Formats: sequence, structure tokens, C-alpha cells
Amino acid sequence: MIVKREHFTLEKVKIKSDELIVGATTSGSKNGQVSKGSGSITYTDEPHPDLHKAVGRLTHYLRLVYPFKGEFVDKVVADGMSISGSSKGVIITGIYEAPSGRERALNSDRILLRGDAYGWEDELLPIIQEIENEVYLYVEEGKTAELRIAFDDE
Repeated sequence: MIVKREHFTLEKVKIKSDELIVGATTSGSKNGQVSKGSGSITYTDEPHPDLHKAVGRLTHYLRLVYPFKGEFVDKVVADGMSISGSSKGVIITGIYEAPSGRERALNSDRILLRGDAYGWEDELLPIIQEIENEVYLYVEEGKTAELRIAFDDE
């Protein structure tokens, strides 16, 4: 059963290596039977570059939450988000590569999209909507990375 976009609610997404971890709630009907489900699934097909790019746009905002200086700024990278609450808040998830080379989880606090604690919350909404749409296209329509075959004469 294909779920319509309006019945797909993204709760979390994380790009990890070549996997996509998705938490969502879906509802739909088939032959008059209504069903609703929620859960987390790990997908092994490489996400489409559009989804990588959309999640990557969160990096700028994660770096603003944690004002690292100098060379440490480039060591912070967003890898997903979690959406929650009736007032629609988002937690940007990411990674910080420590000077030792080890990676540590680095998550923002819950950022209320209708809030003004940071002054840029309204800029997040279109990015989050883009991510929600790209995840839907991945899960329900199979929009994954495009494989390209290289030939010797290229």
C-alpha cells in the first residue's frame, strides 16, 4: 500500500554511512480498511543526493547552536533531525570530530520553529519541509541515489 504524502508524518531521519534511518507515522486505507502505524526502519539503499543536500543544510544551524571557533567549526556536521511536539520543535542531530579523530554525537536542544530564541528559527521550516518531502519520496516512491556506470572510454 502506497501512503499518500498527507498521511506521512516524519518523526526522525538520520543519514549514517550509506544507511538511512527513518522514524515516521503513516496512515492509509485499502479496501475500506484504515490502518495506521509508526516505527523506525533502517534502509540500506543510498539516499538520493537531494536528501543528502537537504540534511546538509542543517549543518549551518547546528554550528550556530554550538559556537565553536577556528578549525573546530568545520568538524561539526549535521546528519539528521528529530521532529516532535504539537508546537513543532526540531532537534538537529550531528557529529563532532574531536581532535583525537573520534566522532561524538552533537545534538541541538529542541528548537521551536515558532520561537525566536536564536533568531533564525523561521529559516528552518523550508529546510525541514524539504527533508520531509525527500524522505517521503525515498520511502514511498523509491527515490534513491542514481547509480552511474563508468566505461573505460569515459
